[in-house]
Amino acid sequence: MIGYFRTMSGSFELLSKASGRTQVLEGTAHEPRLDTLLYWLLLARWAVEQNIAPLLLNLKRQAEREARGR
Repeated sequence: MIGYFRTMSGSFELLSKASGRTQVLEGTAHEPRLDTLLYWLLLARWAVEQNIAPLLLNLKRQAEREARGR
């Protein structure tokens, strides 16, 4: 993805649920640098989601472990 995207901003928010679970809200803004953008847009979005998903899952699990430990 190097050279094809520029990440403009990124953020996440962890929301504690009454069930002890955690909801992760993620927001990113990217500037795609692809010819025929409409052709590649769905694949590009999928690639970005796959790239960030492990990080968000790890944050969610850590937040839930900490909530149980309190």
